[in-house]
Amino acid sequence: MAANVDGVMQLWIARTNILSEMVCATVWRNLTREEWRQFVGDLEGVPYQPTCPDLPPGGAVVMATPVTGT
Repeated sequence: MAANVDGVMQLWIARTNILSEMVCATVWRNLTREEWRQFVGDLEGVPYQPTCPDLPPGGAVVMATPVTGT
């Protein structure tokens, strides 16, 4: 936990499994390869792998089923 310049306390999640679950629940897709490079590292140093195995590939657009009236 750390305080920022405004004195507000921030809690940082250090367990990757918890952070991964939060990200997957928020974005509804895997990281793109560019996002992987930005947030994880070089693809040669840390090979790409799905971050949310049960979700669409990175960059995929997830559309909700439209509601139609009768």
